[in-house]
Amino acid sequence: MQEKYTFKKETVKESDINYINFLESFVQSITHYFGQNSNQNDSFTENQMTHSLFLIEKIHFYLFSRHKLYKQIVSFPEEFHPFHHTKTDTLFQLLKGLDRLMHKYPFLDEENQIQCQNNLSQILNYYSHNTNSIKIKITSPLPKPWKPREQSNILNKEVKV
Repeated sequence: MQEKYTFKKETVKESDINYINFLESFVQSITHYFGQNSNQNDSFTENQMTHSLFLIEKIHFYLFSRHKLYKQIVSFPEEFHPFHHTKTDTLFQLLKGLDRLMHKYPFLDEENQIQCQNNLSQILNYYSHNTNSIKIKITSPLPKPWKPREQSNILNKEVKV
């Protein structure tokens, strides 16, 4: 016998709030950890921060993508957006505090520093006023366009049979 699943807006809203609560606790935890270990300057702390911010960004991406998918199924009022809860104001402030703390931290590995800054920047972009789109920052210069080798030589040669 096949069960029929129903889609409830309340369930989605409750799920979003649970994710936001988790993210808030996680950001508080890593901020505390990072703050306590900021004098040690070890690569383990930097790697932990890099991986934690990567995970937080992926959860944000999931929530954003899920919201877009659910909007196609059911019409949601704007208040159902995962980053428009009053709870997200606290999370946003925690992330800004972590950003300030990170800018003061003397990273040993420049690659970790770049990844942390990029991930945190991307996370903060989810809280922009226009959350129907996500800003993507290109941090490295674009390569020069590919140019084919001299094709005129090939065209000018006659093929003898």
